[in-house]
Amino acid sequence: MAIAVRFFGEVLSRRLRELAERKRFSDEFELFNEFSRVLHMLQQVVDDVDTAFVAVSQELYRIYKECDGAEIRERIEVLMNRLGKIIGEAVSRSQQIGS
Repeated sequence: MAIAVRFFGEVLSRRLRELAERKRFSDEFELFNEFSRVLHMLQQVVDDVDTAFVAVSQELYRIYKECDGAEIRERIEVLMNRLGKIIGEAVSRSQQIGS
């Protein structure tokens, strides 16, 4: 989680620096509004990833309770692939926000 927080912080910081270089804000209020907008977009990404982790955690517990040894490995691989796609999409969305 600390890596994700640092990554999103870097995206936010870079985005605001780029905006400041490209555009002169008429006042602090305009800069604050832009900061809030970018922060909100990143928060959406973080919320989506958090929701995905909760769902995966619940599914892992269900697999543990309901499956036998042979089935567990196969189902966990499916789950890990699904989680990998979600994380990949989150990174992609964050990079789009940062550009």
